[in-house]
Amino acid sequence: MGGQLKGWKWGTGDGSVRWGQNTVSQTFADPGLGDFLVAFFTRNGPTNECMLSNGDSSGGSFIQNGSTWELAGGSYGVPGPYSLDGTTNTPFNAALVDQGCLYRSDGAGGWTFITNQVADIPGYFFVSRVSAHAAWINSVINFEPGPDLQITNIAPAGADIHISLSTGSNRLYLIQKTTDLVTSTWTTVSSNVPGNGGIVIVIDTNATAQPKRFYRVQLLQ
Repeated sequence: MGGQLKGWKWGTGDGSVRWGQNTVSQTFADPGLGDFLVAFFTRNGPTNECMLSNGDSSGGSFIQNGSTWELAGGSYGVPGPYSLDGTTNTPFNAALVDQGCLYRSDGAGGWTFITNQVADIPGYFFVSRVSAHAAWINSVINFEPGPDLQITNIAPAGADIHISLSTGSNRLYLIQKTTDLVTSTWTTVSSNVPGNGGIVIVIDTNATAQPKRFYRVQLLQ
């Protein structure tokens, strides 16, 4: 723009694996999403300086600790899309070393004009910070399925059957039923049942009218 390189528009995603290096400049805290690492895409950055682009979401970001590369977070997002005139006629995504003179989406259907400055206003990207979610991550990776995959009790309650499950936190379960263990035609009682680390009761409605019924539980995630 005006004879000055501002950056590069995103190309078509090709599924290629790529890597790059950048400097974490600051952190950003979102009340609902947690902490993020922020890195800027600068005109005179290091040789391998990178910017997120098409298909990079959830890619790993690593920080070198001594001789070890440690997972610091997952690629989350970038500002944009941008526009040349502040209308929906010319939106585009780009890796920009300078956002000046462009309009940027405000995320609510409008556009914000970025006034050009003497110094560049570089683009940037967010990385969802592992340390901010460490407790949840550990609850998942340190969880050993086994005791949770148990039906602890089956009891009638009026016309219904109450099925008690031993569950783990941050887990989803599938409960199925059949009337014949030989043919093993199983149907779903309830799916995506969230675990809470304790006993969860699932109800099979009007099941007491059946002459017999068998149940099983499956861990979905």
